[in-house]
Amino acid sequence: MAMARVVTDLVAGVKDPHTEPSAKLLTEYRTPLNYRYDLNVTNQPFPSFEAKFPEDNVWKGTKYTSLMRWNVNDSLYTINNTFGIEITGYGTLSNATQHFAAEDIVLLYDGYCASTCSLASTFLRHQGKVKSVAMGGRPSHKGKIQGVGGVKGAQVFDFLDIYDRAVHYNNSARNGEERNDLLRFSDLLKRRSISATLNVRDQILPESFGDGIPAQFVNETADFRLYWTEEMVRDIGEVWKAVTKVAFGGEECVAGGIERTVLGIKSEKKAGGEGKRVLEGFEKERSTSDDDDNWLAVYRMRVVD
Repeated sequence: MAMARVVTDLVAGVKDPHTEPSAKLLTEYRTPLNYRYDLNVTNQPFPSFEAKFPEDNVWKGTKYTSLMRWNVNDSLYTINNTFGIEITGYGTLSNATQHFAAEDIVLLYDGYCASTCSLASTFLRHQGKVKSVAMGGRPSHKGKIQGVGGVKGAQVFDFLDIYDRAVHYNNSARNGEERNDLLRFSDLLKRRSISATLNVRDQILPESFGDGIPAQFVNETADFRLYWTEEMVRDIGEVWKAVTKVAFGGEECVAGGIERTVLGIKSEKKAGGEGKRVLEGFEKERSTSDDDDNWLAVYRMRVVD
């Protein structure tokens, strides 16, 4: 909380961050410690410090911020000449053409996904409605498994970065209480580790807005599951072949499946124009499996130690 108050004071004079000449002030402005640089759950700026850093939002002795969102419509965050990239679907790309329909995409997990990868996964699954497959898992577990095998935290700070911030902000602390808070930090953890980071922003899924449970404690299984095979280990193309057969060909899988509408489509050529896609009918298919020894033998889904 002391760091947030110091940053609030440091950037108070920044009237327009898009024209701010000081790179140092702009860097401070763009941190989650600045209440002005995030949006609330209704996609509006926080009106005050207290709105983002409430005193009464405490869980087991630890203070937490209000729920916040990145403002990815802000060019300072995305397409500024110094910082970031432009994100399709926001800002100047809000009307960009979607080249692939969600039902034509499958998200493939190998179990290693974590951190920033988990954010991309969340956007694709929750906002894009893209289906997914997770590879592997323990054979003793017969059901579907999670695709994100690591932490789902949304942002981390390096321990040394936190320590450096404490030292830097201590020079700008307003009173003894803030200074004492910042003097508690030391570089001990960094000196005793090769790599040490701290999760500073939890990822909260929409269904957890009420209880605030971080996503890393929520079980999110992929839509279906496949085992690794010897052929897949030798040739990555075999992985995609197996996924394609289940996701788009209706073949069996270890657990779960994708219910999709299969459309008969023909092209109708229009004079002087592009072909028009005409829907002729549909039927539903769902890929499932009993995951028994006979099925594994038939489909050669042998477990690789």
